[in-house]
Amino acid sequence: MRDNEETNNEATEERPTKKKNRKNRGKVEFLGNIQMNIIATIVFIIFYFFFGAHNYYAKQDLIKERAVLYHRIDSITHQITTDSTMVDALKNDEKALEKYVRENFYMYRENEEVFIIDTLL
Repeated sequence: MRDNEETNNEATEERPTKKKNRKNRGKVEFLGNIQMNIIATIVFIIFYFFFGAHNYYAKQDLIKERAVLYHRIDSITHQITTDSTMVDALKNDEKALEKYVRENFYMYRENEEVFIIDTLL
C-alpha cells in the first residue's frame, strides 16, 4: 500500500507542475506570436522600403529629377530676364536695334557693301 500511496503522491505532485507548464506555455506562445508579428512587420517595412511602389530608389530618382528641373527653371528665368532687357533696349535705342539687325540678320543700308567673314574657332 505504501508503494501505491507513494505513486499517488508522486502523481499528485506532478499534476500541478503540468498545469503550471501549460500556463507558462500559453504565455510563451503568446509572446512568440507577438515576436513573430513584430518580425513580420519589420520584414514588410523593409520589403516595402526597397521594392514597394514608393521605394527608396524611385524617390532618389525623383529627387535628382526635381533638382534638374529646378536648375532648368533657374536658367529659363535668367534667359527671360536677359531677353526682356534686350527687348527693352531694342525698343528704346535705335543704335542698339541697328547693331542687332546687322549682326544677326546681315542687313545693310543702301549703297553699302557687307563682307561676311566666317571664322572657325
